[in-house]
Amino acid sequence: MIRNDYYSPANRTIALGLAGDCDDFAILNAACIEAIGGIARIEGGFCTGGGHAWGEVLIGLRSEWERAQKLICQYYQDSDKQLVPNIDDNGFYWLPLDWEMGQYTCNSDPSEMMELYTSAEQLTK
Repeated sequence: MIRNDYYSPANRTIALGLAGDCDDFAILNAACIEAIGGIARIEGGFCTGGGHAWGEVLIGLRSEWERAQKLICQYYQDSDKQLVPNIDDNGFYWLPLDWEMGQYTCNSDPSEMMELYTSAEQLTK
């Protein structure tokens, strides 16, 4: 519990029929990504209505991002789909898994985001 907010583990969010708020879905997204061998993190920021959290999946360097972006647009059959990566200090591209695929629904300024969780041991693989 942090400031009267309960962070639900992924298995509880599933057991409750996918009920929860943004941080519960961010935790569930990160857990699913890590369960299949991906690298995930949870970011946070502030909207006009208060705090917000979302999961992100590590795509890789720019060339990998460009390939992933092309594949996602093909999958959605939308060549104009906007995908906005979060690029970290090491030049790695992260795909936000917010309410709208590949877009932040909250703050648009990456400097206002906070990293809340990253599976550090996975980053060293």
